Amino acid sequence: DLESLSGTSGIDFSESEQWTGKRWLDGKKVYQRTVTFTEELIVGTPKYIPHNISNLDNVLHFIGNFRTSAKTVGTLPHISQMFPDEPIACSVQPESIFLAAHGKNRPSYQYFITVLYTKTTD
Repeated sequence: DLESLSGTSGIDFSESEQWTGKRWLDGKKVYQRTVTFTEELIVGTPKYIPHNISNLDNVLHFIGNFRTSAKTVGTLPHISQMFPDEPIACSVQPESIFLAAHGKNRPSYQYFITVLYTKTTD
């Protein structure tokens, strides 16, 4: 079920593609891959980071977070209760991960995004 897929139980976090041992509603295998990168986000200049997932069919879910140089951790997409006008947008697209800062620039943060997906080849 999607609840067990969207949590962290049973996921081996890896930068290489892993089959989760689960199947989607259509019977296709569910894979996961964690993409890590460090980027500076400038307001008005979205970033498209290649995720290098071949034969991507459906993105079922993604789990994302970032870490600042001060070791503060936040989730993605990010909306702070203290600064609601300064969100970080995040989505997984067919060829890349989209990130965009709003309200203020972000220095080089480290990003970790785990994508759960099916492939066209299964």
